[in-house]
Amino acid sequence: MNDHDRWTEWAASYVLGALDEPERSTFEEHAEECAQCRADLSSYADAAHGIALAAPRLTPPPALRERILASARPARPVVAVGRRSGVPPWAAAAAVVAALMAGALWLSERRSRTELEGALAGATSELAAARTAAADVAASVQELDAFITALMAPDLRATTLTSDGTPPSARFYWSPGQSQVVLAAFDLPQALPGRTYQLWGIAGDRAFSLGTFDTQADGQIRALFSVPPNELIEIGAVTDEPAGGSPQPTTTPFLLGTLAPAI
Repeated sequence: MNDHDRWTEWAASYVLGALDEPERSTFEEHAEECAQCRADLSSYADAAHGIALAAPRLTPPPALRERILASARPARPVVAVGRRSGVPPWAAAAAVVAALMAGALWLSERRSRTELEGALAGATSELAAARTAAADVAASVQELDAFITALMAPDLRATTLTSDGTPPSARFYWSPGQSQVVLAAFDLPQALPGRTYQLWGIAGDRAFSLGTFDTQADGQIRALFSVPPNELIEIGAVTDEPAGGSPQPTTTPFLLGTLAPAI
């Protein structure tokens, strides 16, 4: 039960005159500041009054009437309602029970709705996470399939792109028929802030960009690049360029390799 459920239960009891004087005063102070409790009071009062008026008028035996009135006198608000409206005391008692039941059912329904909404939110979140995971797996499978297709091409040509002295190094695979290049680099530190690596295909004295890339934290990268139609590649090269890449190399390639014949 949350903090406000107690006030909701007191609202029904207040309408029915079932609160003692300290509780009644406490609730009245609270209701002055709480719009929800004032709305509850109005709803419960209307319900109690409507239920009582809906009951058929019956004249109880005189002895029964006197016993009920005698027992009902301490519950001032109930007697007052009966006297003002002409509602028989037993009908007012029925209204008391009905209003209390209505309040309990309302609280139960609200708790059930809250629990259901929480369960639905959790299920929706889990479903979204599952869909994201499935999309990631599908993308990984598609990427792997593209790598395998390119590397299994019958016209595949390959070279090792090397630098002067110590690593880094990279393997460069090109399939003219697939118009794709696969690059696998090792021991290549991540590009500096504001910089990127750019892969080039070179034929004769002309270089054209295949795209930009960066390595992972471990210095490795495996990437697939598309080759423009009808382009030939004799040499593969990597340069360090400003972020976003350059139309033409602005630095001397630090990784370079000549393609071997088709394997």
